[in-house]
Amino acid sequence: MNKISKRGSRRSFNRLLRTGAAWQVLLALLLPALLAGCASLTPLEYANPYPTEYLPTLIALTMAANGPASQAEATSTSSPTQTPTASQTPPATRTLQPSQTATALASSPTLRLAQASVSPSSTPLPEIPEALLQIRNLGALSRVTSPLHLYAYIKTGAGGRVLIELLGEDNRSLYRELKVISYVEPGGSTSLSTDLDFEIASTAEMGRLRLSIADEHSRTVAINSVPLVLLSIGDPDIISPIDVLAPIAIQQPMPKKLIQGGKVLVTGLARSGGMGTLMVKLVASDGKEVGSRLAGVQAPAEGGYGSFAVEVPYTVSQPTPVLLVVQEGGQSFDDPIYLTSLEIVVSP
Repeated sequence: MNKISKRGSRRSFNRLLRTGAAWQVLLALLLPALLAGCASLTPLEYANPYPTEYLPTLIALTMAANGPASQAEATSTSSPTQTPTASQTPPATRTLQPSQTATALASSPTLRLAQASVSPSSTPLPEIPEALLQIRNLGALSRVTSPLHLYAYIKTGAGGRVLIELLGEDNRSLYRELKVISYVEPGGSTSLSTDLDFEIASTAEMGRLRLSIADEHSRTVAINSVPLVLLSIGDPDIISPIDVLAPIAIQQPMPKKLIQGGKVLVTGLARSGGMGTLMVKLVASDGKEVGSRLAGVQAPAEGGYGSFAVEVPYTVSQPTPVLLVVQEGGQSFDDPIYLTSLEIVVSP
């Protein structure tokens, strides 16, 4: 009987396998065990090699390197970082346009500070003062006929005087007038308008119009001039001046400064119009030179000015007020075309 029951049970089980019911029974028995095992597992945590507070900066840098195409990938910070294998090709980088770079790096205060610290700064040119004697209506190599009209803005010398000269090719005097301007105080500034009559034997020759002023000790304190083409016949052709800046500017020493030690360091800027070499000298009130030295002018920089620097030795026995003079000659230093000066005090 038992044998018959067992044989019947096998037939019933085989019939369940063929109908699929046995699989449902097995799944019902195994599913609780599988769920219990999964619940005991600890979720896998992916290690992050960077501190959490650095993640926004890293994302911004990654976006800047890979461009807009990778922005969608960078927005998901919860996905694990996949270590590239040897068979993987790293993403190609590209150069960002300025507007893209600025947008990508805007989220990093450190990067903004670095950008500000390396911004190029331009060095301004030294300021050149206006000339004390300004020839305002005649530029270099203007072609002029007699009478020559002069319009200038000047600072007068002692007694309101200003010397006007027109020189020919051989430095001969074609016109000379010591004009006294009485309607301004001595040393004051004013405009000057006058006509100069001249005669030349040839059809044309080179000339120079020169203005100069002197102090109460008859020391020349300023000279300015302009080269001209003098015509005996023909029509004038006037060229406008480039500017009214001083052709020579002394940067140091400062006016009225006390200098000791037997040497004066003189530096400044000059716009060459003649020899290209400057004479620097110290002239006492009695006209005696207590020191002098030649100074070369370096190649002109922007604006047509070159720098100069020279140490001028001097010899005095006591503190002495002197006039520091810097001048340039046309063909020699006896033929000055530009001159500037300032007063200092030298002491042993």
